[in-house]
Amino acid sequence: MNKNELKRVLSCMDKVVTFSLLNGLNVHTSVGGKYAELFVAHELLKHDPKLGQRRKEVEINRSGSCDVILAKTKKKLEVKWAVLHYDPKDPFVKGAQGIPYWGWGFSMGKQFIDRKFDYCILIAAKKDRAYPQHIFVIKCEEMTNARWEVKGNLEFLQREVST
Repeated sequence: MNKNELKRVLSCMDKVVTFSLLNGLNVHTSVGGKYAELFVAHELLKHDPKLGQRRKEVEINRSGSCDVILAKTKKKLEVKWAVLHYDPKDPFVKGAQGIPYWGWGFSMGKQFIDRKFDYCILIAAKKDRAYPQHIFVIKCEEMTNARWEVKGNLEFLQREVST
């Protein structure tokens, strides 16, 4: 992957998400998820990230069970993206007693219960864009506990996977 190409693609995807949010098109959910995967790959390029079909190039168990594999360290990453829910008319915000929030879905949690990835990266997008306002990195084994602690951001992950 070329860093400049990735930047250009990310910029276009950010515009699609913004357009979707401004026009109520609801395509931002699927585009935002892919944006997040490419954003993480861009930030971790020095670790040779593999996405999509290219994950199979890395000899590792269950290579298709995560979003990104860092080929140099064989670490598996699950990437989740969420836009800020802030509009008082939004049914999700109403359900949260009017408190704005980000929410990431894990279905039944089988992916982290079965430890199909090493780290989960939660991208908390700005309210009107795909670009992250916050990035949270959590170790998979900590997600199986009732309480978990955010370990850091992508700089933390850079250091963590380099050891």
